[in-house]
Amino acid sequence: EVYTDWNVSTLEESIQDADLLLIPYGHWTNNYDIESFNNAINNYATNGGGKIYTGYNFNEYGVFDGSYAYSSWCCGTTAYDNSDFNGNHPIMEGLENEVDIYGFGVSYLDNYTDVDTVMTVNYWGPDYSRTIFSKSIGSGQVTVFGPYFEGSYEDEALMLANAVEFTTGD
Repeated sequence: EVYTDWNVSTLEESIQDADLLLIPYGHWTNNYDIESFNNAINNYATNGGGKIYTGYNFNEYGVFDGSYAYSSWCCGTTAYDNSDFNGNHPIMEGLENEVDIYGFGVSYLDNYTDVDTVMTVNYWGPDYSRTIFSKSIGSGQVTVFGPYFEGSYEDEALMLANAVEFTTGD
């Protein structure tokens, strides 16, 4: 954990040697100068860093142009392989044909070229229900992990552990 006082230079210095930048649901990224923030975290990813956002945010996650948070869901649902998620994706490793998730955010993606969609809990239509998705940026990876751990199930913990490994390239 690093206290940046919403200073992008402090953020850049503190993540320089990190493998992963975890931006939790509710973190007020809009308190930064958004253009400077996006440039800093995109440079970090381009140079091999991994970024995970949990839940959602309103700033296109820095790399998904035309995306925005659409909605959230609470309290408990089951997602199914082949209809809601890609069971062959590394983030889903160790999980069976159905996954329990408690609370999660979904996002709209205007352009999903080069986006790896892992889970879409299709309550609001496929374009508005992206739950877990990822994109390579230079040598790094950016993953949006919809579950936000208001309450949680073991499946969510395993998916997050897998997401860390996938996003950092380990």
